[in-house]
Amino acid sequence: EGPLRIAASTTPAEFLVPDLVAAFTARYPQVQPFVYTTDSQGVVEELLARRWDLGFVGARIERKELRFDPVAEDEVVLAVPAHHPFAREREVPLDALANQSFVEREGGSGTLLSVRHALAQRGLALPPHRVAMTLSTTQAIVSAVRAGYGIGFVTSLALAERSDPRVVAVRLAGIPLVRTLYLVREERRLLPPPAQRFAAFVLEMAPRGLRTPATAP
Repeated sequence: EGPLRIAASTTPAEFLVPDLVAAFTARYPQVQPFVYTTDSQGVVEELLARRWDLGFVGARIERKELRFDPVAEDEVVLAVPAHHPFAREREVPLDALANQSFVEREGGSGTLLSVRHALAQRGLALPPHRVAMTLSTTQAIVSAVRAGYGIGFVTSLALAERSDPRVVAVRLAGIPLVRTLYLVREERRLLPPPAQRFAAFVLEMAPRGLRTPATAP
């Protein structure tokens, strides 16, 4: 029993943590969960400051004090307005993104970091483009795309859940953007009992298929 203090980046906070917490508190109803949402960089900073006990992130931000355990997989896709020329394609080449208007997450976002990392592994980078707007949540990105402000990278789950014909998911040709979501803990910190038990619960669930599906067309 007692408080369970979790910091989570946007994708885990919206699509992974709620189900985990619900299942855990059904088993331990005297636990009171608190979930703080920030970007992946913010989660790391909050854990190191010991303001929260456990974290979930969409990108590894290496710190020797922290342990990252993979718990799920996710696919990042390009969200485009239905009237955009890209919407007629299942895939678009990377160079087609040049000079496009983007709506982007902030620099500490795991989604954006994972895209840059996948490209860097292939010796590539996003081509020059215009950032029309910088936003702090996945749902805000989808709303901005729907309104026609530009295109943007989001988790495929954001589009699968909405089933909105005004926003279409496309992939980058030849560049898979499947990423891992992680449970993060401070390596040498003795956690409160609810956090210890919740971490064990999450890691017990992960091998049983705790996967976020890749749902882009």
